[in-house]
Amino acid sequence: MREDQKGGESYLGNMVPSSGGGGQTINNEDITVTQNGEYSASEGYTGLGTVTVNVPQGDIVTATNNTGSNIALGDKVWLEKVSGGWNLQKQDLRYFQAIGSVSVDDTTKIASNFSLSDYISLPFNPYNFAPGSSAWEIVSKFKTSSTAADAGNVEYVYGCPDAQKSVLLGYYQGEIQLGLASSNSSWDILSGQDIGYYVQANTVYWFKVEFTGTEYNGYYSTDKQNWTRFAHVVSSTPINEAKFYLGSAYNCPMKSGSYIDLGETYIKVGGNYWWAPYLNFVQGRFLGFANEAIANGATGSVKTILGE
Repeated sequence: MREDQKGGESYLGNMVPSSGGGGQTINNEDITVTQNGEYSASEGYTGLGTVTVNVPQGDIVTATNNTGSNIALGDKVWLEKVSGGWNLQKQDLRYFQAIGSVSVDDTTKIASNFSLSDYISLPFNPYNFAPGSSAWEIVSKFKTSSTAADAGNVEYVYGCPDAQKSVLLGYYQGEIQLGLASSNSSWDILSGQDIGYYVQANTVYWFKVEFTGTEYNGYYSTDKQNWTRFAHVVSSTPINEAKFYLGSAYNCPMKSGSYIDLGETYIKVGGNYWWAPYLNFVQGRFLGFANEAIANGATGSVKTILGE
C-alpha cells in the first residue's frame, strides 16, 4: 500500500418468540434457542461455529456487566459467552464504537465527519479482525469525498491502523487501493497499487472484498446489482490479525463530503454474520431483559426470555 498517502445481501430479522404454551422457542435460520436447559446457536460474531451453552433450570442467568454503564431494571440486553461464564452487554442498537467526534445518525445509519481521531471501531476497542483460514467477506456502502480524484489525495474507507498490516480498502487519486497482508512486515498477498480501476468523486459505491479459502476477490458496484471485479489473487494464505477501523484507516481518513452507510456494511466469517454495526441485524446472540438494576462492573442477573 502507499505509505504517502454478486448480488445484494439481506439481513436476518429480529428474533421473536413463538406463541403457544410451554417454554419459548425462537427459530431463526440455523438457530434454535429454548428458554431453559441447553442452548445451541451459531455464534455469528466470533466465528466459533455451533456452540452449546448449559443454562441452569429456571429463567435466571447470572452475568457480569460489561457495558460501561449501569443497567436499569427491564433494559434489553444480550449475553456474551466468555471463559468461565457470561458477560452482559446492553442492546443500545449500536454494535460499534464511535471514536472521537465522528457523526453517526442512528436513523439513517450514516457515519460521516471523519478525521485522524474521529472514526468507527469494532466494539470494545481495541477489537481485532482475525478470521484465520476461514472464508470471509466484507461488504460496505460508502460515498466518496469531493476530492476523491484530486492529485495526491489518499483516503481509506476501512482497514487496519498504520502500525499494522492486514486488510485495507480505499483510493489514491481516485484509483482503488486494496491491500492484503499475512503479517505486519509487508503487503505480501496484494500490494494494492496500480489496480487500474477508479472511483469518481461524490459517488455512492458498494464494495465487496472476500476470501474463499483459496483466493481473494474484490468487487464494486454503483447500483448493488451490477458488479465489477477489480482484484483477484489466487492464494490460500490468511490475512494478519489486526484492529479494524472505518472512516480513518492507515492514518488516511475519508474527507469532506464522504460517508459510510453502516446499515449496509458488515463482515461475515464462515458464512455467518461476524459483525454488523447495528445489533438488531445480526443472528446468533442470546437476548433478554435485565431482572434487576446492575451497577457498572457489578454482577447481576438477567431473565432469559428472548426476543421482544
